[in-house]
Amino acid sequence: MKILFSISALCILATGDVLAEDAISVRGSTVVAASVALASNAIKEEIGIEFKVVTEGGSSDAIYRMASGYVDVALSTHYMAAGEKSEHPEKIFHEMLIGRQVLAVVVNDVVWRSGVHALTKDQMRGIYEHEITNWKQVGGEDRELTYFNREVGHGVWDLFMIFLYGDARKAPNSKAEVLAESEDVRTTIEFNGGSISLIALPEAKGESLHVLGIKQADGTVIDPTPENITSGRYELNRPMLAITGRSLTGKLRKLFEFLVSEKGQTFVKKAGGVTLAEMKPAK
Repeated sequence: MKILFSISALCILATGDVLAEDAISVRGSTVVAASVALASNAIKEEIGIEFKVVTEGGSSDAIYRMASGYVDVALSTHYMAAGEKSEHPEKIFHEMLIGRQVLAVVVNDVVWRSGVHALTKDQMRGIYEHEITNWKQVGGEDRELTYFNREVGHGVWDLFMIFLYGDARKAPNSKAEVLAESEDVRTTIEFNGGSISLIALPEAKGESLHVLGIKQADGTVIDPTPENITSGRYELNRPMLAITGRSLTGKLRKLFEFLVSEKGQTFVKKAGGVTLAEMKPAK
């Protein structure tokens, strides 16, 4: 499915890759594109930039098209691999981190008070695959465990599958009920005592909503603190990047500068991302 954020009256031609004169073409991950799309009016009003964003094929496809010169900017949830760069030795690539997508596994007071504050990757996989159906199996009380899935292909689901299986395409199908929106997750988890689901970390808000840590083999618990997110120790996170192989000057430079500016970062937050400032440990 192609999702088109129409930022101006520009037309997407059949190939989806033909650059329009005096415009910036942007392509890539829907997770990152959401931030750029939300910022579109402010970008156009404040710095006079017109651009179009197409999401089709994901990060890797966007990087390929950007490196090949078909689009100006790739929006990606991973840094360029050495092989991707080596195919174009004549180019200098600029990779700008604009935020991070961080996932929270959430439960409510009932589960939290029973002593479940963290789960191992194997336990999370067992819950997803419906092999673990009672909280007693993971150290909690004797209570039915109900897992609520997120929509297949959604950024939250995709990141969780990469964490569990290394590749979302390797994930088995789940028979769990699907919660489409963040508000659905918060409401469902808060009012269903034995439930568990997934949500973007900045959206994990609620009086009785608790974020579980990731338990390591030695018993250490890794919580989603700024330090653990930045270092990558908290594995349920990935970068939100804007990448270009073009000269970072003029309108392109202004776009990149806006995305990491204080105002630009508000749109990263609105899209459910963790901002650059939020990744810095408190002094």
